[in-house]
Amino acid sequence: MKHITSSSRHEKILDSLKDIAPTLAYNAYPEEGEGTQYEEMEATFKEIAKLVEKEEEADQILGDLSQSYADIESEISDAGVGNKQFVLSQAYSSENSPVIRLFKDNAMATEIMKKIGLENAYQSDGFQVYGFDETSVEALQTVQNAHFFYIVQEDDNIFTNHLAGNPAWEELAFVKEDRTYQLPGDTWTFGGPLSAEVFANQIKEALVQAK
Repeated sequence: MKHITSSSRHEKILDSLKDIAPTLAYNAYPEEGEGTQYEEMEATFKEIAKLVEKEEEADQILGDLSQSYADIESEISDAGVGNKQFVLSQAYSSENSPVIRLFKDNAMATEIMKKIGLENAYQSDGFQVYGFDETSVEALQTVQNAHFFYIVQEDDNIFTNHLAGNPAWEELAFVKEDRTYQLPGDTWTFGGPLSAEVFANQIKEALVQAK
């Protein structure tokens, strides 16, 4: 028996786990200069596949995923989506104030979106290990020509609640031109190859249906 776990979650008890059985701990959130979340996902997936002697199956899954990305990119282009710039956000309220997360280039979700031919319009200084900045609506001024994808819970949609009627939101180009796309509240921006394919298809469906 072996333990497979996340070092970020179980770092404090790793020695105890190793006393029970050999333990492999993976870090889904590499530090600066140590690769991206997506690269770490692929490496971890391959290592686990080797551990359970499923390397051929893993290679097939990753190959199928690459083909899915290519197919999705073609579908987006065929739908006539010319503007390939995007901003990805996850938003919620805290103490009755809106909190907006904007995903950076090292996040797994933004890498998936780039693999289907899109370009991350949001850029900022500094490294964030989890792949996003927490900011305010004013930060969206510099990216308003992009497509705006956002993840909110149905009962906590800050864009239709807190920011409704707020000129800082209402006057953004992507709001006035209807280039905002609400993704389901259970959208998973991390995970492995299968969740990556689900996410890529969610983005495609949002763009294609809007055309």
